[in-house]
Amino acid sequence: MNLKEVLEDPQVNHPGMLVEMIHPQKGTVRLAGSGIRLSETPPQMSLPPPTPGENTREILAALGYGEEAMEVLRGKGVI
Repeated sequence: MNLKEVLEDPQVNHPGMLVEMIHPQKGTVRLAGSGIRLSETPPQMSLPPPTPGENTREILAALGYGEEAMEVLRGKGVI
């Protein structure tokens, strides 16, 4: 089975399994929805997936990296 066949499968297209949203760079994208179904707190997907590197600075800062350390990583092509 290829990806196209998977995305067309009725079980995958069951309400909520695939969601469409607008991505600021990619336009309309189809994403896998949450497999968890809770009647009083249904899952909500309100943000598109981040682009590569979009959250790098925030993640590294949360891990304790300072600006100087991040610049070293940038200079080495790590980030």
